[in-house]
Amino acid sequence: MVRIFLIVVLVHIFSLLNGQDIQFSQYYNLPQLMNPSLVGTSYAFRGMAHARLQWPTLQARYTTFLASADYNWSKYNSGIGISFLNDAQGPSYITTNSIAAQYAYWVNITKDISLRSGIQLAQTWRSIEVNKFTFPNQFDGNGFNSAISPGFDGNTLNTSFFSIASGLVLYTKEFWVGAAGYNLNRPNQTFLGEKDLLPMKFNFVAGYRIILKKIPTMRYLEDEDEIYWTLTPTVHFKTQGTSQQLDLGIYSIYKFLLTGLWY
Repeated sequence: MVRIFLIVVLVHIFSLLNGQDIQFSQYYNLPQLMNPSLVGTSYAFRGMAHARLQWPTLQARYTTFLASADYNWSKYNSGIGISFLNDAQGPSYITTNSIAAQYAYWVNITKDISLRSGIQLAQTWRSIEVNKFTFPNQFDGNGFNSAISPGFDGNTLNTSFFSIASGLVLYTKEFWVGAAGYNLNRPNQTFLGEKDLLPMKFNFVAGYRIILKKIPTMRYLEDEDEIYWTLTPTVHFKTQGTSQQLDLGIYSIYKFLLTGLWY
């Protein structure tokens, strides 16, 4: 049953939907994955690591890891970054590995309004261990027959492709709105030399920071004279192929504590 389920997942992902990009629920902790123009938005060097475990006790599990690093190159109004992603479906029968490099540049339109633009170049490798699956042509009148070849050369299918993404973010100290497009070159993700173009993905994000309270601090202990207690409602919409998703949320930051609710 597990093998049959994995076949359904395989066909569903690589045939019916023509493939979709991997996503995380806490997308605001992954600025480089949400919009390449957000790379370098920290004040110095920033490193991140994330893990997503779905159905971890089942064979039909999904395990995803992402590590990223970026740097605010303020001398040149720029940000640079790099990220690594590993995704395994089942007991690593279907795997995806990718590496991406990002660059962002910002300009000050007015004293209070700035615009950031960014680009991402990524290379992705995918593999399927076909010898771990059963295929329809391997069933005869008496059921599954392991002596029948599934019709593939070798035990593993491999493919790789190159993709391009870019984005824009317009922002002030309180408000921001941005959009990004991924797979702009429509890479061919096929395993069998056919045509299977990865659909473009588009992200739209906006938020507004409401200052609830300014908290005075002692200058020699803090970099600023005041820190803030803020409330920030946000919206995030993305679409890829036939899939669409809307995220609504609000979070509060008090000194170093962040809490929020999302739907």
